[in-house]
Amino acid sequence: MTAQDACCNGAPWVRVAELGHTGGIDCALVRCSACGRSWAHLWTPHAPGERYSPVDEAVARDLLQLAAGPERKRRLRELLDL
Repeated sequence: MTAQDACCNGAPWVRVAELGHTGGIDCALVRCSACGRSWAHLWTPHAPGERYSPVDEAVARDLLQLAAGPERKRRLRELLDL
């Protein structure tokens, strides 16, 4: 899903946290400035463009509480189904 068809078309994203990368995918947690919904912003040099994937609010809170490291990478792999 691209930014244009994610939600609240035209509303800017607010970057909440850099989550690091796993499986060759760079991840950040962002929120829609209009409705506040959480999304994972995903980017990889192996695919054109960037993508956005919806994130459940409980999962977003869990990711923000985890320090960068193996446990966060494991949670990201689960989230991205890698």
